[in-house]
Amino acid sequence: MNFNEIEPTHIEQAIRHLRLETSFHLDHKTEQKIWQYVKEGKKEKLLQHLESIEMEGLSQLSKKSHLRNIKNQIIIYIALATRAAIEGGLYPEIAYTMSDISIQKVEETFDLQKVLLIGDNLLFSLVDRMNENRESAHSKAVNTCKNYIFNHIFEQISIKDLADLVHLNPVYLSQLFKKETNKPIGKYIQEEKIKEAQKLLIQTDYSVANICMLLHFNNQSHFSSLFKKFTGVTPNQYRKNTLNH
Repeated sequence: MNFNEIEPTHIEQAIRHLRLETSFHLDHKTEQKIWQYVKEGKKEKLLQHLESIEMEGLSQLSKKSHLRNIKNQIIIYIALATRAAIEGGLYPEIAYTMSDISIQKVEETFDLQKVLLIGDNLLFSLVDRMNENRESAHSKAVNTCKNYIFNHIFEQISIKDLADLVHLNPVYLSQLFKKETNKPIGKYIQEEKIKEAQKLLIQTDYSVANICMLLHFNNQSHFSSLFKKFTGVTPNQYRKNTLNH
């Protein structure tokens, strides 16, 4: 027997079983609407649509366990939703990381309702993050640069590196980037690094000096000066103010 092939008789038997048990796959148009709403960032329509779907009675991906069957279904939806969000403009690394975390949660959960909730929460979270980070309005070159900056935020990033990446003249790329984003590349990189610094100040106990080093600022004085320029307060004041609220 060739294990790379699926016997036609097995397919027919499986289809016959689904018809006898009236246990069908999710309607294709119904499923496509989910990915369409994720891709377009339409949270309210997504919520309404999901509420209209009945999960019970769908075909099973595991005959041994109802919970395993639902987990398999949700993992598939997570994978498809992730790709829809990327097509909608979400940075791939954000989408894939959110997907990985959600799948891990699904595997570690043994409560059926919580498994379903994890799937829905990911869809809504993807839409929220996509609307915050939507990049589809820009050219391919600018999107590539923005994605590179996001992925390499903990490295030194030069305009020459970005120009080489998209095979454009550095001067032309700078003009194109500013035209499409209303910001010079250098300022955009600084802003993204400061945004990351804000997260580190709240979510970690790293010292200001360590954060400065992680983000490759020249020195702590320069980092603090830029941070205050963009946020209105020093790094230490930001941490204190945020954590006290």
